[in-house]
Amino acid sequence: MNTTHLGDLEVSAQGLGCMGMSHAYGQRDDDESIATLHRALELGVTFWDTADVYGAGDNERLLSGVLADHRDEVTLATKFGITAIGGSGNAGQHTVRGDHDYVHTACDASLDRLGVEHIDLYYLHRPPTDVPLEETVGAMAELGVGLVPFSPLGRGFLTGQLDVGALDDDDFRAALPRFEGDAAARNRVLLTVIERIADDHDATVAQVALAWVDAQQEPLGIPIVAIPGTKRRRWLEENVAARDVALGEDDVADLDGLAGEVVGARY
Repeated sequence: MNTTHLGDLEVSAQGLGCMGMSHAYGQRDDDESIATLHRALELGVTFWDTADVYGAGDNERLLSGVLADHRDEVTLATKFGITAIGGSGNAGQHTVRGDHDYVHTACDASLDRLGVEHIDLYYLHRPPTDVPLEETVGAMAELGVGLVPFSPLGRGFLTGQLDVGALDDDDFRAALPRFEGDAAARNRVLLTVIERIADDHDATVAQVALAWVDAQQEPLGIPIVAIPGTKRRRWLEENVAARDVALGEDDVADLDGLAGEVVGARY
């Protein structure tokens, strides 16, 4: 795995979104998730993305067990700003905060759960609604911009493997407009374009989706580091192999055209 830069921060050219290991996507499998984290290290996928709200802190605690012996190998990103009200954080009400004292408290709590002394990249998960943005992030130095696109596989839809009619009751995707009824059926038609391109490149649908994200770096002129999430080694390995898929200009143009055809709101 080669590397790229987000500002002054050097990261693996593909990251690992860890949310689904502990949050929102149904049944957890901590043993497999930990094995996936170790496999990510072997493959050089060392930019790991988590958040304090994922599993109400459980995701950060899960990572801590691996970070204890591998902290120097990982570029660690976590987030603050969304607070869950009760439960596991997988569903229900949330608030968005950004007041000065909360930011410090949230950071200290993440450091404790992760078992680390520093966080490499600290995101504001959502803009605050209770205070001016300036209070939350302060003045930001100008050192270049990078993009970390989340859900590059459309919350699993762009893998072509997701049966939206068989989602668990505790999988929050079951309530998303893009996964419901007619919207899901119409969006499924869009996958036929990706499937055709995947066949041309002897690749999977997911690999084509990730290759398209990578292909946006040149026109945008900024580094882009996707963080496809998975809790399974087999999908991690497939995602990493997407780095070897080289799409042609016609492929990218065809895929670009799908963006305006998606049916249903994100939330």
